[in-house]
Amino acid sequence: MASAPRQSDVLKRTDRRELPVGCVLRSMVVQELRIHGLVGGDWSQGLDRALLSQAWVFADVTSSFHSIRRGRRDALGALGRGWGDLVAELPKQLTSGDHRVRVAVTVALPETHANGGGIVARSPEFVIVEGPKGAAGGQSILPVRPSESLSGLCRLVIEDLDGPVLYVSSRLQGLNWKDVARQPHFKFGVLEGCVRQILLHIACRQESVERWAQAWLQLPGVNGRDLPELEGRDLAEAHREAASWAADCTEACMVKLDVADLFAKAVAAGEGAG
Repeated sequence: MASAPRQSDVLKRTDRRELPVGCVLRSMVVQELRIHGLVGGDWSQGLDRALLSQAWVFADVTSSFHSIRRGRRDALGALGRGWGDLVAELPKQLTSGDHRVRVAVTVALPETHANGGGIVARSPEFVIVEGPKGAAGGQSILPVRPSESLSGLCRLVIEDLDGPVLYVSSRLQGLNWKDVARQPHFKFGVLEGCVRQILLHIACRQESVERWAQAWLQLPGVNGRDLPELEGRDLAEAHREAASWAADCTEACMVKLDVADLFAKAVAAGEGAG
């Protein structure tokens, strides 16, 4: 008699299946994203039921200034009735339409499992809140793109014509650059510095960046503040004035967006997933 396949063999054979977006039952109610369950299909065929019962369903919510992961046990139960909802409560800023908000749903094993953290299936990202339409075509005001030439982890590049782009190294062995960019330790770790650099650039290059700067000047904590008047000042004094303005705006923005609290909650959610 042939023995049942080990779970590690199942994972190797299935190798991170794609979970179709249409198989994710979800709804948005005011500031809550609710995942009601999953619909079985080709993605779940052949998967060991015991494996699925140990796996979690995670919802990864991302925008230009916020990322959060929420999870619920028992992916097998998510295929039936009575599983309950996986709920991700979103900050009010994200549901106002000022930011484009995306979600990806992942079925993964907890860290305590022998294959801890192993992804069984993952959906493509889908949009739950459409952001403002503009020159960027509805994309984030801080696009994140891969780079094969970076010697370090990331680099912020600001062009007068096209605006800022955060490049993340795609040469990190064993890591997908998108997964790195979504991690709260990374995202919130670089956010404040990126915002400060961008606002400083805007202050120093006011007439050259009008094409894209307005979206940044509408951020919470920045909106309503006049740009510093630098004309007629010597270079060193003008730079100090611009740097002081950018620092004050950045601090206010971080407070308005509750970045410290969001970071703490995201990290706590990640630690509790196992």
